Amino acid sequence: MGSGNRRSDVDALRVLAIGVVFLVHCAQVFSPWQTWHVQNAERSPWVAQLTLLAWPWVMPIFMLLAGAAVWFSLEKRTERAFLRERTMRLAIPTVVGTFLLIPPQIWIERLARGRFSGSFFSFLPHFVDGFYPEGNLSAGHLWFLAYLYFYAVLTLPLLRWLRAAEGRAWLDRLAAAVDTGWRVIVLPALPIAVTQVALREPFPETLALVNDWANHALLVLAYLYGFILMARPALERRLHESWVAALPVAILGSLWISWEVWTSTEPDFLPQGYTREYVLFWTAHSAAGWAWIVVLLGVAHRLVGNPGTVLKWAGGRVFLFYLLHQTVIVLVAYPVVRGDGNVALKFGATVLASLAVTLALVELLGRWGPIRALFGLHPR
Repeated sequence: MGSGNRRSDVDALRVLAIGVVFLVHCAQVFSPWQTWHVQNAERSPWVAQLTLLAWPWVMPIFMLLAGAAVWFSLEKRTERAFLRERTMRLAIPTVVGTFLLIPPQIWIERLARGRFSGSFFSFLPHFVDGFYPEGNLSAGHLWFLAYLYFYAVLTLPLLRWLRAAEGRAWLDRLAAAVDTGWRVIVLPALPIAVTQVALREPFPETLALVNDWANHALLVLAYLYGFILMARPALERRLHESWVAALPVAILGSLWISWEVWTSTEPDFLPQGYTREYVLFWTAHSAAGWAWIVVLLGVAHRLVGNPGTVLKWAGGRVFLFYLLHQTVIVLVAYPVVRGDGNVALKFGATVLASLAVTLALVELLGRWGPIRALFGLHPR
């Protein structure tokens, strides 16, 4: 990430987060609390615990790692080169992936719900019929790349100021205020909690850029936190030292979320209105999310030294794996859920088959230069 050397702990966290996202998407097939592209007739709250555990932290840690990478990128690139690189790595793969990888997902969903009965090629012209969920056009799981691209563009003036003398002085004051015991755990979580409590009620999640202000607040904060941590290494070291203190907060926050979801009488399992339960839920969600990030950053820093062969192999394939994995899961899960077997058997089959197919496609497609160019990958 810096002068030609990669941060092995950062690479390990990126691989871990992708693995968790993969398992979460497999678990959503069997979740009683969510509606997904393909769903089994029998649902399991135990399998769906995977989604609850990862929910507060997995996408924010992606954003934090992305923000961390931006610090190093701007150290060795002009702003124009940075924007050009972000366009190639994020914007183009989002557009290409939307029209190559997402149509099979929507087609399978329409088949599963009885809204379409033809072949994939007969469905393909209908992909642009209106916007999802009423229509078909959607970026699917590639929403994250679109968000990251817009954040990279829109925050660039702020990041320019933070790298200037006045901004660096402000960062010094900020680091001094946060870099003390419990503050490194509590203070960064406060803006997250305030924004989530204020915005989740009027702006439910859309993942469509528009009117998704609660998610924007959470993810932009995580993005900026990653940038600030790389800008002030002493603050990052303090964060690494605080993982033990953050662990009880992470565990208790996740237990609260699980309890609230399991005992909820709301149709979509989230507390509604600005009630005490609503405030406590989103406060716990915010605290757990930040605390788990502190724990993971600290543990990765302690345990991951020089990159091994496995990490080098996985790190070079993780982006293409992310692009492909959900389409594969949907295509695999559709025949699985229509067959016989209990939830455990079907979940295991979905995970193993989807993992094998995704890894095979990553190896095959990752060797083809045009595919690497279309999906924003560096030349081999």
